Amino acid sequence: MPPTERDQAFTAAVTLCFAAGVVSSRAGNIDLATTAARRCYDLARQHDNPGLLGFARWYWALELTSMGARTRADAVLSEGIDDLTSVVRFSVADTLPAEIVGMMHLQQARTAARQQRADEAHAHLDEAPRMANRVGERNGMRQHFGPTNVAAWRISIGVELGEGAKRMRTPLRHRLALKHPEAGSGAPVLEVFADSSARPRIVTLAVRVMPTSGTPAELLAQAGIDRTQIAAAARTLVAARA
Repeated sequence: MPPTERDQAFTAAVTLCFAAGVVSSRAGNIDLATTAARRCYDLARQHDNPGLLGFARWYWALELTSMGARTRADAVLSEGIDDLTSVVRFSVADTLPAEIVGMMHLQQARTAARQQRADEAHAHLDEAPRMANRVGERNGMRQHFGPTNVAAWRISIGVELGEGAKRMRTPLRHRLALKHPEAGSGAPVLEVFADSSARPRIVTLAVRVMPTSGTPAELLAQAGIDRTQIAAAARTLVAARA
């Protein structure tokens, strides 16, 4: 099989396992979701694509955390960061390794924050923007990562550490949360204000169904995240503020 087709085949297989895991998790079957995540990892190991393997490790760690296996999740993420950082190259078009390293640091930062290990949380949190500022806003493997995402995670982690988010509430007073409900840049913002009396008005635009076939414009419209629907949501926020 030609290298390009092989890469596409493995990427598709890992993506399918990821989708199966997400569906299982939403259905409340964490054991099945974790099994799917492990299968993602096993498949990615068979292919020479560091970014894809890093993604599989990141997702496996998420599901391990969900089932309470935090020590194992920490080991998976730590190993992933060590292995993937060495192959990050900002001079090449493929930014997925850098994106995944940044996402792993964010996950490690949140885990440390929830255990009140502030120094460790901030150490990981300081590494994430180094990647984000170099790659910009990206959506590798349909997972948003970039300066906006990192800024939102800073608030979430600050709240976990009891440092407060008051100084960030004004610039985050009105936000549009895009992509998948559980993933995009808005997810950490929603989590921060979930139990807060200062919760801002937020309109969530997200992919909620499995995409069908169609042109890019048709798929964006079908998911409710095309320019027309984003503009309508923005006008709703502005009108509410007036």
